[in-house]
Formats: sequence, C-alpha cells, structure tokens
Amino acid sequence: MQEVLEKFQAQAEQNNNRLEAKLGEVGTIYADRSKIRQILEPILDNACKFTNNGTIALTLSRRSDLGRPSILIEVQDTGIGIPDDYLNSIFLPFTQVDGSIRRKYNGAGLGLAIAQTLCQLVGGEITVKSKLSEGSTFTISLPTDSGSANSGSAK
Repeated sequence: MQEVLEKFQAQAEQNNNRLEAKLGEVGTIYADRSKIRQILEPILDNACKFTNNGTIALTLSRRSDLGRPSILIEVQDTGIGIPDDYLNSIFLPFTQVDGSIRRKYNGAGLGLAIAQTLCQLVGGEITVKSKLSEGSTFTISLPTDSGSANSGSAK
C-alpha cells in the first residue's frame, strides 16, 4: 500500500489535493501483489484526476462480519462525484460519465472495468457510493483466507 501511495502522491499534488492514508494492521492478503496494484491504481488515478483542491483518503481495515474475513480498502475523494444514473454502469468497459471527460482527462473508460474483473478473480468485490459535486467512495473487499481463487501473497 505504501508503494501505491508513493506512486500517486505527485499526481494528487498536481491538483492541489491532499493524499491521506489510514493503514490499519490487517494481516496478509492472499492474492497476487500485482493484481492488487492493478485493482487499486485505476481507482486512485480517477480520484486524483477528478478531485481539485480536495482530499483523497485511502483506508485499510479488516472485517469479519461479512461471512468471511476480509480486508477492506476504501478510497474516498472529495471530487466531482458520479451521477446516480451512471453508478450502475461505471464498471462496464469504455463507459464514461461524460464524453468531454475523455478529451479533458485522456481516459478510455477501461480502468474500473479491469479493476472489477481482477478483483473478482481474486475472490473480492468493488462497490461504489457517490454524490454529485461531493465525491465518491470506492470500497474493495478482498478475502484474507487462502480458500479463495488466488495465487501468491501480497502484504
């Protein structure tokens, strides 16, 4: 997590954002380290791009009340938010909230689709809550038990 945060520090600062981290002691995630990065990076990239003069917070915690032990990674921003009518489609390939976003931010609309697919491959899920003009919160839930579809170990 520290490596990912370091990677996005400069990008956050370009838009006068503050990147915060609340990294609790959570144990081991049984998954491929590169897949975890590929899941998290497009979410942080979007948070940095769509937030100006705000805050991007990454929180890492452990939960066991969801039927199985899980690691939760939450990325919360104070950016532009996502309209309600787009929340159900943001994980579809080539989906963007507004066509002008591609021109302004140089995105193809693939990052979240890839992140969701990879998250499912390691036995996890991604959810999103957002309020227009107030920001978004993406929550990644990853299993901590080794009985899920995974390979390797990432800390």
